[in-house]
Amino acid sequence: MKLTFEVPSLDQVLETTLWTQEEGVAPFWRDKLYQEYPQLDQKKALALSESARKAYVRDILSQLYLDLKDELKKKAEIWQKTWQQKLPQIERALSVAYETEIVDLLNEMRAYPNLNPVCPRYLDSKTFYIFYNIDNDRAIRTCLHEIMHFLWFYKWQEYFHDDSAEYDVPHLKWIFSEMVQDTMTQNTPLKSLFDGKTNAYDYFYNMMIEEHPILETLAHFYRNGGLRGLFEDGYAYCKNHESELRAKIKQAESEK
Repeated sequence: MKLTFEVPSLDQVLETTLWTQEEGVAPFWRDKLYQEYPQLDQKKALALSESARKAYVRDILSQLYLDLKDELKKKAEIWQKTWQQKLPQIERALSVAYETEIVDLLNEMRAYPNLNPVCPRYLDSKTFYIFYNIDNDRAIRTCLHEIMHFLWFYKWQEYFHDDSAEYDVPHLKWIFSEMVQDTMTQNTPLKSLFDGKTNAYDYFYNMMIEEHPILETLAHFYRNGGLRGLFEDGYAYCKNHESELRAKIKQAESEK
């Protein structure tokens, strides 16, 4: 397994950040940019049309990129060194968790320190972006979170042979993959790498279905059936409660 940290181009930064300012994007994703950068006037930006808002944000991000490029380079170098030091432990934990010897898998991954506090990933290219202004430990956990998605869908495809176009937003398989991040973290050797920190969206930890925490339900499926049981029983559970899950997620992401 090989992960290389690189400084993104300005075009990459803009492409992976400006989507958060499109019409219809929930405050949960949209507002993080304004919370991190006081240079951005949220009230002003949200009063603009989508195209004008993106132009306004683009101009400020472009200057920030120039100001912070040396910092991005420094973070890429530090994170690369830290990752390499932890790699043997990471490979062992991931191999056990996903029931696959992964040393020779995922050898072309790229990670980019980014200006966007939201961290997008791209399954096809095996690339992801990490907010630059976080500490080393959190950066490594973010890398693990994204690589866990790569491995989850690698095993999922191996088992179901289904349409990989359904592995991303807004499909239920994507929602499920975010929920099981906690399951895989808390019930496998990956737990030691997270050191008690959570590994799913915050709102999943308080979400209930039929008066029972959803993450406890998924943990039950995994403890009783392993990865296969989580695939089958966990996804069936999500399908059975899809409307309620989507409604709860929409509500959580709309709250400011």
